[in-house]
Amino acid sequence: MKPLPQSRHTIGESPELVKTITKPKTKKPLESLDQAQSEAGASNGG
Repeated sequence: MKPLPQSRHTIGESPELVKTITKPKTKKPLESLDQAQSEAGASNGG
């Protein structure tokens, strides 16, 4: 019962993105969102 790589990527992306957006106090919300989107896009595109 090994989780598919695609499934794992999607599942690991959700919490990571939420964490970045939920923690805008330390980092700028705009920069955090930009980085999260950039990473998500690269992971999704790749």
